[in-house]
Amino acid sequence: MVKKMIKFKMLKASIVMGILLLGSFIPITSTASAAVTLFQSYLQLEVNQSAVTVQPDGPAVSVPITIKYKVGVPNSLMTFGLFGVRRWIIFGQIFLMQKVHLSVINKPDWANVAITNPDVYVDIDNEFTTAMNSIVISVYKNAPAHKFTLRISAEASQMNMVSGCTAEAQITITPGYIPLINVYTDKPTREVAPQTSVNFPIEISNEGNKETIVTGNIVTLPKDWVAYLPQSQVIIPSSVEGQDNKKTVVLSVTPPYGFGWHNELRTIGVDFVAQASPPGSYEKTGVYHFQVMIRNRGFSLPGFEPALLLIAFLVVSILMKKHKNQQK
Repeated sequence: MVKKMIKFKMLKASIVMGILLLGSFIPITSTASAAVTLFQSYLQLEVNQSAVTVQPDGPAVSVPITIKYKVGVPNSLMTFGLFGVRRWIIFGQIFLMQKVHLSVINKPDWANVAITNPDVYVDIDNEFTTAMNSIVISVYKNAPAHKFTLRISAEASQMNMVSGCTAEAQITITPGYIPLINVYTDKPTREVAPQTSVNFPIEISNEGNKETIVTGNIVTLPKDWVAYLPQSQVIIPSSVEGQDNKKTVVLSVTPPYGFGWHNELRTIGVDFVAQASPPGSYEKTGVYHFQVMIRNRGFSLPGFEPALLLIAFLVVSILMKKHKNQQK
């Protein structure tokens, strides 16, 4: 059995050497499909950062890439040989360089992804040789603030008797969160009588790139006035996620009994704070100031009502008495 194995190995070596010797006298095409592959090649693709956060409409982020390549060719066949014939037979070239092509497999519509050098060249050796490259990533304003796995492919073509090979690397992209909301009410100024409540429907739209929690806080309120938001916190989906991005809350305001003279104005201020949902997924928040105004309709004289009522009664009595005297 041992003798048979030795004979088989000797036969295999003789075949390889025969091909190499024959190649010294017969022209051999370098077309990959016509060549017989006897040796394997190996390709590795490594990224310096496996996860990056990119701000929408912000500066681009560059991620370094390392390409590693080697061939499974023995040292004895890697040498130059007579006039480089040996290298030409095995690799299809004399000066050993391999082109590695890089491409992005799944570029999203909301990002700009570019490889600095799509084609790089590495030295050919039976130990790993390296070449450096980079990928530049920027995201648009409409990029959803969710993780996305970007896939990068590398390919080294076949060289005569050396097989081709591929490799892949992944980078997780997370667009930054934009806490952007719009706050609107149809009539920001209302007229109201003293001690009469008025409601302001307030429409809040999420213009950001992620589901957002909006919390309302009343920050400006005149003395003795009453104001409240029955629904002070709402969760609003983002339009970039294909959902309805609007919610309506109601601000209720009641002026005091002694709300001044005719056309007097008072301002109520509300701060709406936007933060990513769920809480803590992003630290960035946004604060939006909102105001409504109330104008007095009529007037009130608190404390003088009994006196005014008595005066009115006396005036009416005098007028009635005068009217009766005229009739006599």
